[in-house]
Amino acid sequence: MPEKPIRIGSGAAWWGDRVEPAILNADKGDLDYLCFETMAEATVSAAQVRARRDPSFPGYDTYLDDRIKGVLPGCLKRGTKIVTNQGWINPNAAAERIVHWLRHFGAKGVKVAAVNGALITEVVNGSPADRAGLKPGDVLVGVENKEVTDSASMLNLIAALKPDTTALLKAIRDKDELVFKVNVGKRPKPKRDDK
Repeated sequence: MPEKPIRIGSGAAWWGDRVEPAILNADKGDLDYLCFETMAEATVSAAQVRARRDPSFPGYDTYLDDRIKGVLPGCLKRGTKIVTNQGWINPNAAAERIVHWLRHFGAKGVKVAAVNGALITEVVNGSPADRAGLKPGDVLVGVENKEVTDSASMLNLIAALKPDTTALLKAIRDKDELVFKVNVGKRPKPKRDDK
């Protein structure tokens, strides 16, 4: 018996894409998923700069309201799931805003999730992280009781730690939340290649 194909549509491929094509996909496409891909390294960097300069900036895609308000009626009617990375540097606030629009349209029983943290892809053998027990695949979600929302925030929080102190790092491993005591070391100086 052949499996039913999964139909995926694009709502945006970059931050500045128009909203109208996404609305057409939501209203007329026979889609299982409608995806909005609006985040890149430059977008995250610009969002962090803007957040420092403008305390009223919510930290998520500035077109999130227009996009979600436009596509939700069609997606709700057709049962299309929305997948998006419009949360930029504040995925929780973006999720809360999407919940606002779900309530506005009277939707009930719809799940909204925000992904936070930074995936640890490598742990250097013998490093402070290794000695503390962190492993590749862990998702770092906190450094010294400050939330890690993405890899950029992780780097900033780790860089702010003082050497020769102990820091508490919170990570998710296989759905379990773990706390690690890490003895903060000094970052080794890069070796110079004199060839």
